[in-house]
Order: sequence, then structure tokens, then C-alpha cells
Amino acid sequence: MIELSTRHLALIGFMGAGKTTTGRKLSDALGRPFIDVDAELERVEGKSISLLFSERGETWFRDREATLTQEILCSEPPAVIALGGGAPVQEETRGYLRDRARVVHIDETFENCWLRASGSDRPLAKSESKFRQLFEERLPIYSSLADCAGIGMVDILLSLGEIRVATGAYQQLEELVPGDNPFVLIADESVLSLHPPPSTNRISSVHCVPSGERAKTVSVCESLWESLQVDRSTELVALG
Repeated sequence: MIELSTRHLALIGFMGAGKTTTGRKLSDALGRPFIDVDAELERVEGKSISLLFSERGETWFRDREATLTQEILCSEPPAVIALGGGAPVQEETRGYLRDRARVVHIDETFENCWLRASGSDRPLAKSESKFRQLFEERLPIYSSLADCAGIGMVDILLSLGEIRVATGAYQQLEELVPGDNPFVLIADESVLSLHPPPSTNRISSVHCVPSGERAKTVSVCESLWESLQVDRSTELVALG
């Protein structure tokens, strides 16, 4: 699982991806402060993003955005931070993100980003073709920087916990379990009857326990302890 206790949780992604909305929900769920860099920039400068962009130009805006973002990343306590869509383009800011945060890419589709951003006062959302070009240019930067990706609070929390929920994931068990060493599969009798183990040479043994509350006993634990033939390199996979 990605360690969060001493680091910020930084949300990156294109404009209209939902970083602010998702950030507020994650802030409540994790009991952390929430900081929206765009809102903080507007508060500090006393003007809207669109006005700052038009009056002082994109170069000034990017420099000011980078300075403020880096200051926030150096602040305490650890917070949930929603970054501006262009903030990760700055190489120095990417360095701060790698050193001081766990980075989540809000991996929203182009279509949804455009639907939310078009018609707004966002200075870079006036032309769909330019919006798409910018989206495609920034996507590799977001992807390379992110520790994990998702859309919505639940999706992101699962991703942070390295939990994958997807159709067919069980058949990809060999790919999902880290490393190349063999692993042991433990599941209850009902689950195994419905979902036989996938065909893979990495499953060294399968251990069946009773269904439901009957599995939650010291005797079942002792039985597993005696039957498991594992060492420090063996992975245990619990199914169910």
C-alpha cells in the first residue's frame, strides 16, 4: 500500500477532470485539510484565474502557479492538494511532487473534460481542437508522474491501496501478484466452488477454509499454520 502518513496526497489531471470535487471528498474521507491551488492563487492575488491569465500573461501565470504550488507542497500538515492542470508541466514542480507527495492522476476522458470546461471562463477552453491538443500533450506527463490513477473517490482509495477491481481480474492473478515467486491461495469453500483457481504455475498450493463465521476460529488458524509450507519469499493471496 502507498504510504500516506507523512506525505501530501496530490491530485493532478487535465482541466475539468474533477480534481476539486474529488479532492474535497478525499479530504473528508482521510481527515486531512484540502487545498485547491487555483482557489489559493485567486485568494492571494485577489483576482480570478481568467483575469490573471489575461492581464499578466501565461508566462507570469505559470511562474506564479509553480511558486505557490511548491510552497504548498513544502507546508505542513499533510493535505489533499488539487493542482492546476498545467502545474505538473513545470519540471521543478514535478521534482517537488516526487519528493513530497503521493500523486494521483484523475484520469478522466477528454470528452468529459471538454463537456465540463467548455463554455466556462477557463482561458484555455475556448477551442475544442486546441483543448484536445493540450490534453494529449499533457497526458504522458500525468501518467509518468502518478503513483496511481482513478476517477472518483472510491476508485482512487482502492488504487492507493493497490486494490484492483475489474472484470476478469481473477484470471490475471499471476500478473497482479508482485514478483516471480510462487504464491499460496487461501479461500473459503463456497468461493472456491464458484471460482476455481486460475491456471498458473505460480500457485504452489490451495488451502480451503470453512465458509462464513466458521472460518473465524483459532482452530482454523492453527490448521492453516500447520499446513502452509512457506518461507519469507512466499506470497499469501486471500480470495473472497
